[in-house]
Amino acid sequence: MTIRELYQAIGSDFKDVLARIPNESLIERLVLKYPQEDSYELLVESMESGNYEEALTAVHTLKGLSQNLGFTPLGAACSMMNEALKAERYDNIRELYNEVITEQKKVVELIGRIGA
Repeated sequence: MTIRELYQAIGSDFKDVLARIPNESLIERLVLKYPQEDSYELLVESMESGNYEEALTAVHTLKGLSQNLGFTPLGAACSMMNEALKAERYDNIRELYNEVITEQKKVVELIGRIGA
């Protein structure tokens, strides 16, 4: 899978990313480093422990990373969860969290296919 195919597979526009980061090889290097980012692990740990304040910090960071890298569906899921946590609306926080998990797993799994 190429970096362009990755963006197509996740439903994002690679041209938008190129407008922000006008170097395809740099984009690929950043994308390949993304799975090692620890904000997702912090989000999982904080949600498991019920620490919504820490979860807000983690999902906010994950939102920024995913939006900057052009992972549009993941960024949208993170944004919705971020807004709910910020407003202290916890009634559907597990649904929003599950959406983040689904999108994160999809992105990481597809990143693992780059070059294969």
